[in-house]
Amino acid sequence: MKNYNNTLNSTLAIEVPEETPFIKIEDLFGKTKKFKKGEVPILGIIKAHSEMYDKDQFSLLINYKDQFYFLNIPAWYGKRVWEDLKESGQTAPEFFNGASIKEIEEFDTKFNNKSKNIIIWE
Repeated sequence: MKNYNNTLNSTLAIEVPEETPFIKIEDLFGKTKKFKKGEVPILGIIKAHSEMYDKDQFSLLINYKDQFYFLNIPAWYGKRVWEDLKESGQTAPEFFNGASIKEIEEFDTKFNNKSKNIIIWE
């Protein structure tokens, strides 16, 4: 198991297999995609700080078609999920219980870049 966080403050609901890959949203799903409830369960989130870019980077731990992935997500979205988890006072298994991806939609930012919004079944 990879030890991303100390066990008292874990942001993952399960132990993660060593071979769990990090993957971009578009590499796994394309630009826009809709899912049935429970099809892509969310099992946690991790945060890492990039010294090169001096910013935090986030990944959601998901299970898609019986394969675990760390799905790289936009920093603005990751920060929201991270703060919601911390403010909830819940453990990762409690917070992510029943959460799954409903839809991924691509949109243009005010700077004419592309970003992704992830809509969650709750």
